[in-house]
Amino acid sequence: MEIKKAGVYIHIPFCEKKCRYCDFNSVDDAFDKQTEYLYALVKEIKLKNNLLKDYNIDTIFIGGGTPSFLFKGAIATILAELKNNYNVLKDAEISLECNPNSVTSEKAFEWKSAGVTRVSVGLQTSSNKILKILGRIHNKKQYINAMQILKNAGLHNINTDLMIGLPSQKQSDIIRAINLAHSFESTHISCYQLIVEDNTPFKRLVESGEIKLPKEEKVTDAYLFSVNYLRKLDYFQYEVSNFSLKGYECKHNLNCWNLCEYIGFGAGAHSYINWQRFNNEKNLHTYIDKIKSKKSIIENIENVENDWLDEYIMLALRTVKGMNIDTVNKKLNINFLQSRKTAIEKLQKESLIKIEDNFLFATQEGFCVLNYVISHLI
Repeated sequence: MEIKKAGVYIHIPFCEKKCRYCDFNSVDDAFDKQTEYLYALVKEIKLKNNLLKDYNIDTIFIGGGTPSFLFKGAIATILAELKNNYNVLKDAEISLECNPNSVTSEKAFEWKSAGVTRVSVGLQTSSNKILKILGRIHNKKQYINAMQILKNAGLHNINTDLMIGLPSQKQSDIIRAINLAHSFESTHISCYQLIVEDNTPFKRLVESGEIKLPKEEKVTDAYLFSVNYLRKLDYFQYEVSNFSLKGYECKHNLNCWNLCEYIGFGAGAHSYINWQRFNNEKNLHTYIDKIKSKKSIIENIENVENDWLDEYIMLALRTVKGMNIDTVNKKLNINFLQSRKTAIEKLQKESLIKIEDNFLFATQEGFCVLNYVISHLI
């Protein structure tokens, strides 16, 4: 039997303080639940090992929330349980998200010793003024300190998260943030556009007029400027919001965008195995209680085999490489270009997509209106 590969996602829902704009599944009022959560998470890891008995694990991504906010020893425990229960490859990419203010030397050495190979640090901006507007609890100095700690611990494959489209953000702010990340030899830089999510403090502040956002045209200009500026520093774009030095792409995210299989552990974590998408119980307390009482935590099981093409289009077009037309034609026994002829011609005329070497991909202008491009093709 052929051994397949899969990724693992671990969700840590704890934050020291939830950011104003964040709608992720995270809490900042349950610090005393960390130990209970870890016990529940370990139990879930053991219970689900049969799902991946025929798989090699080639990537692990620990996200949140704020994984670095967990108490010392927690990350090592999680990774040890994964390695005890699954066939984790020796060269697996193991990524960990962290916030600058919760990085300590003790934790960094623990992560390195436990096998973490890649760390993602949430800077967002080097402007302390804008960080306060966003509700971030770190500052520029803490980012510098965190990067020094990580380097000293032997963690050199580091992503820095940045954001554009922020209130009062100027081009000079973007330049300073990119230069700061580059000065610490970040191997990867993510550059996300701020999205104002419903039911967040940030949305209410925008609606009340207390916070003013830049106009759409200015955000587009900021995005295109960031792409070009990062390119000059040898960070090549491989996905709409992700840039890396050669050879330092995030393998876990690339696998997800290419519809590879993965399994999620923790409250609200999602999985994609054997054509099925499903997610865990989202509520932290209910998740813990269900694990304790041996009740199923799996919700919303959906067979997506018939939706493969739509999912492939939505995910593959996020990448610079785009979608492989030949793969689609062979898998579904269709002529994709003919079946979407009208839409493709329209998007080509608008200079939003290109077709080269049997790949259909978004142009730089297309990335700026990616939802529009995708809506015409699915």
